Amino acid sequence: MEALIATKAFNGYADGDVVEAFSLNRIRLTNAQRLTSVQRYPLDAVTGLRVPGTALDTVQAVTHLYKFEAPTGESYVTRENLVTGDVELVELNAEVYLGRRLRNPGHLVFGSGANRHWYGKRLTDVSGDTVWDALETVTDYNRADFSQWPLTPMEKTTFLPISLTGKKTTAAGVVDVILSDPTVDNMRGPLTRFEHEDDEPIEITVARRRYNVPYWDLGETLGIQPEVARTQLTDIRRSEDVPHLDACISDKGIE
Repeated sequence: MEALIATKAFNGYADGDVVEAFSLNRIRLTNAQRLTSVQRYPLDAVTGLRVPGTALDTVQAVTHLYKFEAPTGESYVTRENLVTGDVELVELNAEVYLGRRLRNPGHLVFGSGANRHWYGKRLTDVSGDTVWDALETVTDYNRADFSQWPLTPMEKTTFLPISLTGKKTTAAGVVDVILSDPTVDNMRGPLTRFEHEDDEPIEITVARRRYNVPYWDLGETLGIQPEVARTQLTDIRRSEDVPHLDACISDKGIE
């Protein structure tokens, strides 16, 4: 997990608040999306289609439920369920349909002459590792090189980027602790309490963030000088000796 820590009180945040948190899954998915942005894959100058077999094509195949194929000159389209492998014929005037789609320069219709294909119904629960398993088969990219959130210099100056979660020992050796997306999302949530009015519970926001990292007391653990973190561009995200979450996070909800 990575986090952006406030280095001063502002806009409702307290000094040390976890302003934003990123799970490893979210980080890898976001980086994969950037690497397979449609702008990186120009249209074929002759056919006007996307070149098939590229990283863009490969990733589309693991992030969607259906693959449609429309052979040129045929009056049918096939729809393959990429999860079950079932194939069925779909009644569709492919030439009219594709004619409309191809007018959009950002279209995602792949092909090389007689065969055209595209994908439909994006899956909502695809993991970063699934996408990277596909991406690494057709590129030289390695997920280990894309395991940090893409931050701007301004973000690194305004906030303190840190790595949190630590390591655990398994039968296979020492590995990173991987937190789920909901767990990480909770780390950037507010501190709330419930009050009752006319027997109805009302949720009251007590603080903009529930979790805080007192980085000024953790200079040795984090390897920083607090005053430097407050005034200069600082990025202490790392893959080795990652501070353990429980040793760094302060929960305002625990009195």
